[in-house]
Amino acid sequence: MIKYFTPISSDRNIFQRACIFITTCCIFISCNTGHNNTGSPDPDIITVNTDSISFKSDTTALTLKSYGINSYLDDNETIFGYNYKTHSIDVFSIAEKSFLNTIPLDNQGPEAVQMSIRYIKAYSPDSIAVYDDNAICLLDSTGKVLNKFNIPYNGMTRIDCNTRSNMSAFDIDFKNNRIIYPIKEDGNKTIVVYDFKNDSVVRKINLKDPTDNGKHGFMNFPNLNINAGKIVYNYPYEHKTHVLDMTTGNTREVEYKCPYLAKGMDVLSDESPDGLTWYGIENFFYSPLYYLEGKKCYVRFALGGSTVDRSEGFDKAMYSRPMFISVFNEQFEPIGEVALKRNLYDPFGGWFVMSDRFCLFRDNVFDESGSENTIIDMLDLSPVDSVGCAP
Repeated sequence: MIKYFTPISSDRNIFQRACIFITTCCIFISCNTGHNNTGSPDPDIITVNTDSISFKSDTTALTLKSYGINSYLDDNETIFGYNYKTHSIDVFSIAEKSFLNTIPLDNQGPEAVQMSIRYIKAYSPDSIAVYDDNAICLLDSTGKVLNKFNIPYNGMTRIDCNTRSNMSAFDIDFKNNRIIYPIKEDGNKTIVVYDFKNDSVVRKINLKDPTDNGKHGFMNFPNLNINAGKIVYNYPYEHKTHVLDMTTGNTREVEYKCPYLAKGMDVLSDESPDGLTWYGIENFFYSPLYYLEGKKCYVRFALGGSTVDRSEGFDKAMYSRPMFISVFNEQFEPIGEVALKRNLYDPFGGWFVMSDRFCLFRDNVFDESGSENTIIDMLDLSPVDSVGCAP
């Protein structure tokens, strides 16, 4: 468990620190109007500056208000969002603040992309990889299938982007002809390294099991991100993060609880369809840890458990859930927290990261603005003590 070091100070230093703290609190409050006070002990302070972009709704393309399956391409500041209603990829430009185009996907024929997209990752405007539960398809900017990788253990893959279960990525190393992705095999959580040029599995690495092996509904596989030779994974219901170094094979464990969340959750007792659904909604969910290159830090998003009466229905309960962000430096030491404004954002994976910002789609059943536009809030998270995290 990471603990903070508190140095011994003189009375004068204590007075100076108190003045700085009070001033900082005032700045924090002014920069975060609308953020909730949960009544929990205050964590370290993070100021949040928010820029918003509103993309006018395109009735021809039938754009969505939010995209739970998306990919941000930093090279040209472009968002690629999967549109499940039209089976297409909608493309938005952050730089130009405009909707660019839609890329239609074919769902029939030998080069079809099935209507069960689980994950999308853009490597360039002409190299967009999607996983459709059957294969990883590499598309160009028109939707043409450039390559289709029929990966081994396909029926066991746990590539997904779902806050009801897990959020796990794949990655393609084009230089070395490798695809890295997670599977669940004989109860083991495993990373597969596949050589697609020679059609062979070159490596398999077992991930660590959770501390709590009880039943936790659909959350039975870890979230997973791949960054700079590291596999960073965490179980959605645990406060612990595992950092696997692909070079050495060593795994480091860091345990840090978001102060706004409960200490833990009870194991599942009602395994009926309704019981499984309500278990996920009424308990917290941790996202993967996302790396912000421009800030040299990691962020973890968390959904708190809903307290809405079950008679209100699944949708209202899900969309009313509180949302929080924790920030860590590159050594995975916690820097601070922020509680997001309630009843505003999409809880079904409706977020992405830029090089220096955490971004969320505005899409919530409680939002009374009436706007049909696609609106993105881009959060610049600036810790008061920026040691270990670039300002």
